[in-house]
Amino acid sequence: MKKWAIALISLVGVSLLIAGCSTKKTSDQSWEKVKEEQKIVVATSGTLYPSSYYGADNKLTGYDVEVVKEVAKRL
Repeated sequence: MKKWAIALISLVGVSLLIAGCSTKKTSDQSWEKVKEEQKIVVATSGTLYPSSYYGADNKLTGYDVEVVKEVAKRL
């Protein structure tokens, strides 16, 4: 029984090693999608003061929200 477990673990290890050494590179298309749609979607709970909360005008505000707005404006 131990021989099968060792063989299986070895096979998995070799498979991971081969997969990790592959030269095929995948490119991230996120930036192209943002440029095309002109929109960035960000999620926040809106319940953690001062990071993100609903202000007096019932709009989401806070440090996280303001940072994301500034980053989007500069992009």
